[in-house]
Amino acid sequence: MTEGVVKAPEQTKARQSVRGPAASWLTKARQWRLVPFLIYFGLGVWAIQADPFGLSSASDKALSDELSRIRAYLYPVAPAPITVVSIDYESIKGLHNEGQGWMQANDWPLAYADHSRILRDLMNPPATERPAGIFYDIFFERPRTLSGTMAPLGRLVQRANQHPQMPSVYLAGGGAYMPISADAYTALDEPLLAVSAWEGYGDYYPLHASLGARDGVAQPKEKTALAATALYLALCERRGQDCGWARDQDAAPLALQWEVLNEPGCSTRDPIQGWRRVLAGVRSIVGRMLGMTNQLDIAPPACLPFHQVRLSELYAGQPASLRPPHLAPGEPYAVLVGVVMKSMNDYHLTPLYGQIQGVYLHAAALENLDRMGSGYIRDRDIRGLSIGVWLALLLAFWVHRGRRKRAGGKAPRKTRRHVQQRAAADAAAAGRRWMHTARWALGRLGLWALFALAVVGLYVGFYVVGDIAPEGWLSLIALVPLLRQVVAGTENKLEQENGEANG
Repeated sequence: MTEGVVKAPEQTKARQSVRGPAASWLTKARQWRLVPFLIYFGLGVWAIQADPFGLSSASDKALSDELSRIRAYLYPVAPAPITVVSIDYESIKGLHNEGQGWMQANDWPLAYADHSRILRDLMNPPATERPAGIFYDIFFERPRTLSGTMAPLGRLVQRANQHPQMPSVYLAGGGAYMPISADAYTALDEPLLAVSAWEGYGDYYPLHASLGARDGVAQPKEKTALAATALYLALCERRGQDCGWARDQDAAPLALQWEVLNEPGCSTRDPIQGWRRVLAGVRSIVGRMLGMTNQLDIAPPACLPFHQVRLSELYAGQPASLRPPHLAPGEPYAVLVGVVMKSMNDYHLTPLYGQIQGVYLHAAALENLDRMGSGYIRDRDIRGLSIGVWLALLLAFWVHRGRRKRAGGKAPRKTRRHVQQRAAADAAAAGRRWMHTARWALGRLGLWALFALAVVGLYVGFYVVGDIAPEGWLSLIALVPLLRQVVAGTENKLEQENGEANG
């Protein structure tokens, strides 16, 4: 018994010495409210990373599109060395001419002989230089008996690609989920293909993607260039430029920038008109954010920065020029041909031109590559940086509150209820309660606007300096109200309750 009584204090001291550091850490954790801090941090990470219901990415894209529209109007571009030839119903009807014209078909789809005639004339335009490359955005998925035989079309394309003086001709090759059939590929004499259908890249335009496996043929391991990449390389070759970076199959996807011409009716570098566009863009951002409007200021298709002609205009009495009129003699150009019919359902939603045909998407991507080269705007996920900024803001807020508390300062009363209580208690200010409320609202709105301006400014900096389209950055704007209202409001309430309990 005596031995047990002697050992008990020693055991107690040992336990206290062991528990001392743990108790000290627990005390500090309670003092700094570590668990709530981690909860708030986790809430912000969830808002940035998890993208609940797609709300974060949708908001990020909507604001990005609006900023892109403002930038396009402020900085219009010169026309590119690109021509888009549209095959529409009016052209088919006019060139068939009730059986009196050269076109066999009177509606879509065309006969293979009609495609051969179109391509042959595009390869040899009258009274002008041949294009450096042609993308024929028609997907010959399988041979069609009613359209004739594919063999003459395949031989024409093959001869052009083998002749050094002829343009490189690329046919639409589909993609991984919609490949061209082995029968069509063989009947066309194994032509050059460009990827025309892709998935897994969101709203971005990859430079290379998979063509997929043809019937009975294993899927190729190497990726294939998309139409814009293939034509850009053809332009580089004609100019004698080294554009080897565009052959990199792991190149980052292109964040497509829709541009407008620097012409009256489209845009102008006049500062007054430019700032009017900026104010209109800001109004659109605020209106869409508040759900008051969904209308966009759609630019007319004539403002696209490349030459556009209808197929029938190339065969008129005074034929339109296939070569872009603004080009200097000898300067190479590229041609894209596509079907422009509503029944084809080949439309893409753009932030500047609304719904637009698929062939114009490839043309716009080519314009970006031709104008910016290897400095094109890339897709970059910087949500990790956004999380780091959120952590820094939360730490700064937490340290500031800790210092106020240790200094003996009272918990800041920032909620609207306390502002109204002070106003009610002050008889002299009883008739001016709205001034206190307005001051409260303006203070919080000013802080949010200041931070939002900083986030948008850095976003523009990413574009201009880093050549990247940051993904997951603009969602930081929504976290400032979370910091001010949820975090600050909750912590203030807890401190007030603790103070009342201690009192």
